[in-house]
Amino acid sequence: YIRAIEGDEVVMDNEERLLIARSHKQNLKEKHMEFVRRMV
Repeated sequence: YIRAIEGDEVVMDNEERLLIARSHKQNLKEKHMEFVRRMV
């Protein structure tokens, strides 16, 4: 699972960091926030 989005990286629960392409960053943030809202 995603733990955080920091700058141009996604931080996973296992501390692995993955680079986010600029063209996908905004969409990823929106989808992640939708997921977080459903979990609350």
